[in-house]
Amino acid sequence: YTSNVDVNTDGALSSYKADDLGYFKSGKKGVYTNSALNTICNGVSIRDKNNDLVYDYNKCGKLIAEFKRIRDFGWIKVGENYVDFYAIARSKPEKKGSNRGVPCEKDGYYVSMTAKAMQASKPVCDPEHWVDSLQIPAIVMPLDQAMKDAGVELFDVAIVRADKSNKWIGAIVGEDDADEEDGDLTWLGVRGRTRQKLDDFGKLYVNLDLATVNGEITEAEFEDAAPGFLEAVDTAQRDVSSWAGELALSWELPFDHETVISAAYAYGAGDDDPADNEDKNFRQTGLQGNNGKFRGISRFRYYGETLRPELSNIGLATVSAGSVAPSPMGGEGWIELVYHNYRQVELSTTFQTDRLDVDPNGLSRDIGDGVDVVYSFELNQNWEFEATLGGFRYGEAFGTNEGKWASSFSFKLDYNF
Repeated sequence: YTSNVDVNTDGALSSYKADDLGYFKSGKKGVYTNSALNTICNGVSIRDKNNDLVYDYNKCGKLIAEFKRIRDFGWIKVGENYVDFYAIARSKPEKKGSNRGVPCEKDGYYVSMTAKAMQASKPVCDPEHWVDSLQIPAIVMPLDQAMKDAGVELFDVAIVRADKSNKWIGAIVGEDDADEEDGDLTWLGVRGRTRQKLDDFGKLYVNLDLATVNGEITEAEFEDAAPGFLEAVDTAQRDVSSWAGELALSWELPFDHETVISAAYAYGAGDDDPADNEDKNFRQTGLQGNNGKFRGISRFRYYGETLRPELSNIGLATVSAGSVAPSPMGGEGWIELVYHNYRQVELSTTFQTDRLDVDPNGLSRDIGDGVDVVYSFELNQNWEFEATLGGFRYGEAFGTNEGKWASSFSFKLDYNF
């Protein structure tokens, strides 16, 4: 991951000082402090009683003046503006999901917070609860699905190199980009497997998976609050109740090459009324890999190597044919050709995947088609090789992009001890 970087003081107690909010120098640009690492304008904004933005870092002088006025009457007053503490911990949050409340103070400083606690057992107003950027080198990374697929998580160890100085330094992933949805959800699932011998016609394998998700989510809308900061400008709670299912059939033909023909249909429910208080979109847990195999030795992303969708508001039909294939040095080889067809369950202008740079138009359910070729071999139960070539054709839901192709290629070589 490569990016331009700015200094981030998140988690350091000396970030925001109560009597050193920031000041201006005559004839010079910028906002200065005497001893604080940061100005208050990079940790808060001012909002009115309707939650509309009044002042942010672009109007730092007015923000500081209003901050002091609000502090003087005790932070919260009916009908008055309030301070939105998006980067400062609060001892008395007004409500769950809100940045409004009374800020935590310690030794004359407002307690700066981070995306994840370092010592969650300590109170939120204890600076040791948070990752101190002065004590622990930490970086901010966009933990999107691509990063998560690569296994990147908060508190992972990282190595950072500065291009100009070529200096390397160790760090941890201490912050991530803002999460637009937070939920208290419960998933329940059931799985069934069976195999039927068909006498001279081979074998039939049947797999059935069903799942439900229920609970509550808090959705947040974010705006740029300051360089390197996002703040929640609106939150809303919705009930979640949805389901998903998948049926897969694999027919192992009675031939020497062990040819297998498979067909599957996966369904993740969609929301037919986004304006009501119930979200009927199914969503996966976030831990899913959607990676497996039918009957051969090839493991692949069975919802499509190029598109890699989440099972949410989608009907996905798949057919495949696989067979034993030549392999080097006498190992066991397998090749599989896979086709996918994608359709939205409910018309929507969003689609749950991190692999597309365009959104559907909400006028057609036709998301598109995918084709994958997967080759793999195993040698002596130690070596495993896999290569995958995939393609995705944009459907009618993508308007002027309909008919265009996106492609992907990957390979891996593993040695098992």
